[in-house]
Amino acid sequence: MNRKIIEFFGLSHVGKTYKLLKLEAQGKNYYKYTDTTKLKRLFYFIVWLLKHPYRTAYLFYKMNLNAMKGSGLRLILMRNSFLAGVLAKSEILNKRTGTIYTEDLGLQSLFAIFHKKTTEKEVIKVINMLPIADKVMIIEADMKLIKERFKKGRYPYEECGEEIAKAVMEVCFINYPLFKKVIEESLKVNKNETI
Repeated sequence: MNRKIIEFFGLSHVGKTYKLLKLEAQGKNYYKYTDTTKLKRLFYFIVWLLKHPYRTAYLFYKMNLNAMKGSGLRLILMRNSFLAGVLAKSEILNKRTGTIYTEDLGLQSLFAIFHKKTTEKEVIKVINMLPIADKVMIIEADMKLIKERFKKGRYPYEECGEEIAKAVMEVCFINYPLFKKVIEESLKVNKNETI
């Protein structure tokens, strides 16, 4: 099958969606989460689960083992729902042809899985269980700019309360350099490449 999946990876507010929307305006195939109904995502999550029961169990175990202290039920449900959506998306994209650009695929879920400071060994184990795109583009912005954007925008998980959302982002900032290092050393990566 003639298919190439390119995942944009990076912290929130670095401009992944902005860059992908620009590509879409140029006629490129940008797959968005909203391109598929909830029912279809549920179906494809079940397909992934049946194909990869051990990987699925491991990923959900790791995610829930790495929950931030004081995480409420809402945050737990959001994180688990996000991971289920990532796994479903992988199955959906595997049925497509051509070059497909996306975000929130396997590697981006590292931010949802690790809500505690982690180690290189643990990140490698999880990456080996995740669905990985054919190519990864790391999108970055100056940390000062990212923090300014957060002041003007919204935090991931802010529905769980501002304190939890900010704590989650702090862990993301701590873990990001490690995620980036492991990804660059183990996968085919392009950083801020012009497409």
